[in-house]
Amino acid sequence: MSSNLLLLLTTVPKEFDSQSLIKQLLQKKLCVCVQVIPTIKSFYNWDGNLVEDEEQQLQIKFISKNQTELEKEIINSHPYNVPEIIAITPNYVSKSYLDWANSDH
Repeated sequence: MSSNLLLLLTTVPKEFDSQSLIKQLLQKKLCVCVQVIPTIKSFYNWDGNLVEDEEQQLQIKFISKNQTELEKEIINSHPYNVPEIIAITPNYVSKSYLDWANSDH
């Protein structure tokens, strides 16, 4: 089933208070669910240097109409100069989950 539900991925530093950001996003109804992977290892080039960091990954499920506001909120609250913001469109979402996601929370 095609849907208006998207998945946004972002990472934050391991020591970042992700719960505060998550509560803010949920209270403003910009997303329907956030899952936190508490520790991931990230490797990337930054300012000409190879960087290895421990981060948290946030998997944010949201309705497409909220994408612009959700992105603004993440950028305004994010500790990185260039936050990772990747939105993924799922190939399938079960009807019952989609109905829940589209309901007024």
